Amino acid sequence: SGEKRGAGTDANVFLTMRGSKGVSPKLQLKSDRRNTFERGQSDVFRVKSVNVGNLKRIRMEIDDTGFAPAWFLERVVVVDLANPSQRIYFPCGQWLSDDEQLFRDLVGSSNPLARPKMNAYVVHTFTGDVRGAGTDATVKITLFGDHGDSGQLVLDDSKNNFERARKDTFSLQCPHLGKIKKIRIGHDNGGVSPGWYLDKVVVDDTMMDCVYSFPCQRWFAKDEDDGRITRELVAGVGEAGIPYQVQVFTGDVRGAATDAEVYIILHGGKKGQISSGKIILDGKFQRNRVDICDIESTTMLSPLDHIEIGHDNSGTGPGWYLEKVVITCPTNGCEQVFSCRKWLATDEGDGLISRQLYESKSLRKQVVQKSAWNCLIWTSDVRNAGTDANVFIQVYGENGKSDELPLDNETDNFETGQKDKFKKGDLYTFKCGKWLDTNEGDGEVIREIPSTGPGVKRPQPLVRYSVSVVTGDKRGAGTDANVSCCLYGRQGDTGNRPLTASKNNRNKFERGQSDEFTIEAVDLKSVKKVKIGHDDSGVGDGWFLKEVIVRDEATGESTTFPCDRWLATDEDDGAIVRELTSEGSPQLLNTTSYHVAVKTGDIRGAGTDADVYIQIYGSDGDTGRLKLTRGENIRNKFERGRTDKFKLEATDIGRLERIYIGHSDSGIGAGWFLDGIEIDVPSSGMHYTFKANRWLASDEGDGKTEIELYPTQTRQQDKLLPYEITVATGDTLNAGTDAQVVLQLYGEDGKSEVMKLRNKTDNFERKAIDKFKRKKRRRGQFNQSEVETYWFVCKRWFDKSEDDGQIIRELVPTDEAGRPIDEALQELEYTVDVYTGDKYGAGTDSNVFLTLYGENGDSGERKLDKSVNINKFERNQVDSFKLKAADLSTLKKLKIRHDNSEIGSSWFVDRVEVKVKGETWVFPCQRWLSTKEDDGQIERTLVPVDATYQRLQQQKQGRKASIAVRDAIALETKAQLTTYETYRDKFERNHIDVFTVESADLGVLKKIKIGHDNAGLSPVPYEITVYTSEISGAGTDADVYVVLYGREGIATEQTSLCSSKDERKSRFNKKGIDTFVLELDDIGEVIEKLRIGHDGKGWGAGWHLDKVEVRRLLEGVKGSETSTFTCGRWLARDEDDGEIVRELVPTKIVKEQVTKSGKLKRSESKLDDALKNQQYKVHVFTGDVFRGGTDANVFITIFGENGDTGERKLLKSETNTDKFERGKVNKKFLFKIISPFSKPEDIFKLDAVDLGKLFKVHIRHDNALIQPAWFLDRVEIEDTDTGSIYVFHCERWLAKNKEDGKIARHHYISLKLTNARNPAIPYTVKIETGSEEGSSCKAPAFIKIFGPSKKGTVSRRWVMIPLEPYSGKFKRGTIETFNIEAIDVGSIKKIEIGHSSVDEEWFVESVMVNQPTLGKSYTFKCHKWFARSKDDGLVSRIFTTDDAEKLSFKAKIPYEIT
Repeated sequence: SGEKRGAGTDANVFLTMRGSKGVSPKLQLKSDRRNTFERGQSDVFRVKSVNVGNLKRIRMEIDDTGFAPAWFLERVVVVDLANPSQRIYFPCGQWLSDDEQLFRDLVGSSNPLARPKMNAYVVHTFTGDVRGAGTDATVKITLFGDHGDSGQLVLDDSKNNFERARKDTFSLQCPHLGKIKKIRIGHDNGGVSPGWYLDKVVVDDTMMDCVYSFPCQRWFAKDEDDGRITRELVAGVGEAGIPYQVQVFTGDVRGAATDAEVYIILHGGKKGQISSGKIILDGKFQRNRVDICDIESTTMLSPLDHIEIGHDNSGTGPGWYLEKVVITCPTNGCEQVFSCRKWLATDEGDGLISRQLYESKSLRKQVVQKSAWNCLIWTSDVRNAGTDANVFIQVYGENGKSDELPLDNETDNFETGQKDKFKKGDLYTFKCGKWLDTNEGDGEVIREIPSTGPGVKRPQPLVRYSVSVVTGDKRGAGTDANVSCCLYGRQGDTGNRPLTASKNNRNKFERGQSDEFTIEAVDLKSVKKVKIGHDDSGVGDGWFLKEVIVRDEATGESTTFPCDRWLATDEDDGAIVRELTSEGSPQLLNTTSYHVAVKTGDIRGAGTDADVYIQIYGSDGDTGRLKLTRGENIRNKFERGRTDKFKLEATDIGRLERIYIGHSDSGIGAGWFLDGIEIDVPSSGMHYTFKANRWLASDEGDGKTEIELYPTQTRQQDKLLPYEITVATGDTLNAGTDAQVVLQLYGEDGKSEVMKLRNKTDNFERKAIDKFKRKKRRRGQFNQSEVETYWFVCKRWFDKSEDDGQIIRELVPTDEAGRPIDEALQELEYTVDVYTGDKYGAGTDSNVFLTLYGENGDSGERKLDKSVNINKFERNQVDSFKLKAADLSTLKKLKIRHDNSEIGSSWFVDRVEVKVKGETWVFPCQRWLSTKEDDGQIERTLVPVDATYQRLQQQKQGRKASIAVRDAIALETKAQLTTYETYRDKFERNHIDVFTVESADLGVLKKIKIGHDNAGLSPVPYEITVYTSEISGAGTDADVYVVLYGREGIATEQTSLCSSKDERKSRFNKKGIDTFVLELDDIGEVIEKLRIGHDGKGWGAGWHLDKVEVRRLLEGVKGSETSTFTCGRWLARDEDDGEIVRELVPTKIVKEQVTKSGKLKRSESKLDDALKNQQYKVHVFTGDVFRGGTDANVFITIFGENGDTGERKLLKSETNTDKFERGKVNKKFLFKIISPFSKPEDIFKLDAVDLGKLFKVHIRHDNALIQPAWFLDRVEIEDTDTGSIYVFHCERWLAKNKEDGKIARHHYISLKLTNARNPAIPYTVKIETGSEEGSSCKAPAFIKIFGPSKKGTVSRRWVMIPLEPYSGKFKRGTIETFNIEAIDVGSIKKIEIGHSSVDEEWFVESVMVNQPTLGKSYTFKCHKWFARSKDDGLVSRIFTTDDAEKLSFKAKIPYEIT
């Protein structure tokens, strides 16, 4: 600092270095010394920066804060610590102050006596010669050259500058900038008359003797032109800026707003070397508001490297809390987020009033790219040529059209003889020379003008189209609403044109009337489609439109577009806009349905009474602006916390890319808080979610009432094909009906659901033709790529008192005359014989229904009404029925049920036989359909059986020759039937009833009507035969279960063999053979082992098992494979080793297969590389702490390469009678010493199939008895076959009232063992929950930590860790710390954090993850809601380490201290 009086400064000082390789960030010079930058004092600072190469220039800057900010800088010396002998001197000898400049650019020299090197630039400004062109404001300029910029310099020479039609000259001093590329010039909008019209600027480089001219000819005024007071000008070109939209989010904390002047500097290019210079942001910056500022830069800086934002600390309340900045560059469609969440205030935080912000890369988005255009409009110089109306323009090109763009700025536009300028590109001229006035010329207020210019080889001609609108001849068909239409051709469209002046009728659109209108437009190249509608205004707004006829007046070509539908909110489908196609094509299939669900937020005042509209944009165009007028579910729309659903019809626009949604801002409560929008497109099967979570209100947020949204989530669903259904009611007396009419379609691939045919019109009247549009999954030959028409001629009554009394009919496709087409199915007569069983009470008086299923579909449910017997379904009786249906081909199954009506409803069905075309199909049942018998079901699905295989199975099971048919072929029948478990709540509090429902195999499930997700592997049937030994007390009453294991550890769920306690009483008796058919997960072709056990409950629980046989069917052939598992041991607590669980391996495998000759071929083999049974010794060491022992029951599960043991109770200790008592553990020698009579640990023997290398144990207790708390030191598992010992350290409590309250723990193998499959390392995770209202969360949370990619794969190593706070929830405003051990993923690349709840809301401020063994710490700034009802609706988020604050420290090594 210099020796002058007052040379020292209290301001913050910053340094920026520029070298041959780039520019450094802006670096604050801070020191531990209290008094820096004092008069005559030298201060030394060490700074770290990117390598800028050979240092050329530096910029020293102050922020004008503190009591005495002015500073006289003598010089700066920079030493590269990599080369300390080289010093670079930057002489200054100038003040840095608000009166002069807050910065100085200094040029370096190796000479310590060097003087400042400055270049003189002479700047000439030319003020225009228009009224009010001069300004009293302070004008500032920034020069940009090859070597950087001059910084913002004031143009002032103490004269009265910038007067109308005057030239002003100024001399500026700054280091040489090289070739000047652009300037930024503007003013501060101060003074009495700040508006300024600048004609041009000329800059003279005196050193290089170069002159640069910058044309402008624009206003710098808030109330003129585009309202901007700063512009960037390019040498020789003038204004050619690239636009950027800057959204500034001021935080929601007390005193967050600022009165100061806010500026921003954009840094782009490689490592942020290119700068935009300081740009003033024109905003209000109020608390919890968003300011949107449009700025320009002549350089393409996006994507930005970083930004600098700050303020000048002026005004009464300059302190400012900045939440974040979002910057969008429309030119390349890049949207970047720069988080801050800090104060820019001298009296808050670190006292800084400017900050450098770096992008949160994980939040970057790609939006639609937009180009900037310059539009000049000349209003004619004739009397009253000008207008005060709102003017818009829409531009059409080879690639489509623009939106309707309003032409509006701060100037009084469109005056007589005036030229208005609105924004540049190639030059196109549009010559009009016509009135846009309802009272002048032809009365049109919309014109299409063909383009001319250098780039247009052949201008398009203007064509006049005659549009005749024919209103239908129905009661109330006319309308008083305002009608508009749009014509579509091969070359664009006309835009929406109001039909105001009918050529032939004064009162337009009356019943039975034709109105003619003329539309002038650029040649459409033949009209293909018409969109027509009205605004739903007026007393009689409903309108029945018969047709629209469009005629080209030049060629005479005419096209008819039939409609014959209502455009009314209370008729037909409620639509008031329709798209019509030419005569002969199906009208309803030419549009796409969009199902729009709009959710209003649940905050005070969120609802709106304004008119809401939406415009959907896709890859192939847009829908146009559509009003959301009539919700499908709610009459009073857009109320707080409500979701409104709308069905919109529009042209197919392809994959959705974005939407515009907004409202008219009319009504008392116009402000609207929009939570989000969901759009389903059934034809493509796509579901789009657009999260908004913001105000659309002129007095809230950023003041916008319209917003552009991009999809936050997309989901592929089933594609639905649209069908146009036309129903023609006959012309006979009483032909119409008021009943609910339903329809079901059948195709090659299945059938549709039952569709109700109903809309808002009175349907199915005599001689009426009703049309419906329905969307269903694609069925067979109905092809979406082409339109096909199918006729189903009926000409019969649907009436119980007419014709044959049927009210359901199956129709096959015919031609228009009713003749069946060649490929149509034939109608066949099926004979159905129902055999009621010969049991007491077997008959039923209920109504019986039957459905047949074949390869060609099903018959639909038919009531079995007319039998040859008057009293149907009596004991040991055969009832025969006839039913007609389309040819079902080979029958696959049938469904039979009764309605449980009448007193004697219970029914025992023996079988059903179906005869058709000489073939007989037998469907055995032999079960009750009764709520009081069997399994309580009153509906059965039956499948036909193969007689040959049935005979062979009965022969093979000689001892079972007398059993029922269904028992002999149980596995084969089960293979065709799939059992689905569901829960049928009997409405008892806290009571769950479980039922087994049998049904034929439905294939891959598409959807179900209850909340079952059918998770797990594909189920297949297994026949399990259990042989109980022939010794005293061998039987059991306990609940016996099995688990089957395949290759690579694939296993079924643990499943009980008996479905009820009553069934267990008759099973597992001494010398008994019990067979069960279970549906279990498919574990593959090989069964490696079987786990069988029981729950140890019942009067005689002990069980001696001889062997188990498991049979499954072979794939592709008729036959089966049986695996035998020999046991010959007790499963009893008081016998043998006390185990009630055994693991068995197959001893032999028998394969049986039906040959072509009908014989049964049998072969026997053994399993190759079969697993072997093995014994493990489990050593459990209880820790030596006060009350460390436990009286609870302890359970353990051991995990290895080949699977797990299942949970085993540690029952009989070989070493101690009183298990799990406190002990003194000598870890060095791995034993404890209490007394000569006690053993050092509890040892248990555990038999299991070979697990391979062990890597994890799960140990727990049941918290039973008086002293359940337990301090577990460690577990050692000894493989008795190999002698290997696996050590699992714990050293923690398993207790509800200790530490984290857990009584179960997972432990991985000790780190000191080299054969650990997945060694664990420690992690520390800290979660900071925000202090906002409702931030707490009780839901189970998790964190996933991802490491680098494995070599040769695209997947990443990662570990998922559950997060469970000790208190049970993440409390508001607290930090929860988790010290955990998990698999080592290497260097962290990203994390995912979230929770699993649907309803919980959680606000996370930050997440910190430490890896002590790697010496790395990552802090991820979050500041986001994890809630479906907040922000973007996400409950989990991914953060990359690129966005994290990184800290390195000396890596720590784990030690075990004894």
